[in-house]
Amino acid sequence: MNDLVKKLYRRFKTTDPFRIAKGLNIKIITAPLLGVRGYYHYFRRNHYIYLADALDEAQRTFICAHELAHYLFHRRINTVFMDRYTFCPKNKYENEANAFAVALLTYNIDLSDYDGYCKEKVLLSLGVPTDVAKLR
Repeated sequence: MNDLVKKLYRRFKTTDPFRIAKGLNIKIITAPLLGVRGYYHYFRRNHYIYLADALDEAQRTFICAHELAHYLFHRRINTVFMDRYTFCPKNKYENEANAFAVALLTYNIDLSDYDGYCKEKVLLSLGVPTDVAKLR
């Protein structure tokens, strides 16, 4: 996981999932999505990440990183980041995407810069959902 993040960082000079997605020619679409925060969609050799328009900036960044993981690891499988399935421990794809998103968003983070804050609070400030932050 960390090797892939390192490779992406070297290639794109950023850990911003939006800039990486653009560099990989993935179209990002913001739309009103009910009960879904975002999803990755593959259709006719085109790749799309849909993000709910109701998300705040930190949430959008995490969800984009999560969906970027689906592109990188599960490219031909359409996935949906649904609240009711996201943190299910049996869902290998979602757990893998969450782990990648956290690795990407924390790649250049030095926790010593956040003196006085626990790791969970730092992750929450990056848009990592509470349940995922508690697992990391």
